[in-house]
Amino acid sequence: MNDTKRKKPSAFGRFLFTAKGNASHSEADERRLAAERQIRVKIVFKRYILLLAAGFSYLFFCRTTGLSLPCPFHAATGLDCPGCGITRLMLALSEGDLAGAFHANEAIFILGPILCIFLLRDDLHWILQGERKEPSRPFVLFLLIAFAVFTIWRNFLR
Repeated sequence: MNDTKRKKPSAFGRFLFTAKGNASHSEADERRLAAERQIRVKIVFKRYILLLAAGFSYLFFCRTTGLSLPCPFHAATGLDCPGCGITRLMLALSEGDLAGAFHANEAIFILGPILCIFLLRDDLHWILQGERKEPSRPFVLFLLIAFAVFTIWRNFLR
């Protein structure tokens, strides 16, 4: 018998070898995924910090100077756009005046928190899954119709 020939591993040996190989790949993949998630968390965190800093800076500017950015749509047409009143809404909210905030812009007061929840949900999906989620068409269509109806109502039917 020739001892120089190498024996093939048994089926059980091949199973153990592939299981061990998969486990090491799995651990490396998990470390890579965790690192990618950490990067995505930092990106989202920086974006929200930047938005909050800009918002609070604008709020501070408006409160201290009494000035705010004019609406170009209102300046050109004399009509209120769907966003007209957001500054008044935020100023009223900063004072705790919910009724004043509601009357400044009813649509943003009601739909703003819902929109924020959807944006946070999509960011969380991106952090965990690594892929951007398209906004659902029915939700986008609903927002477009709601803001169009609100604009017509506030300018012509009130």
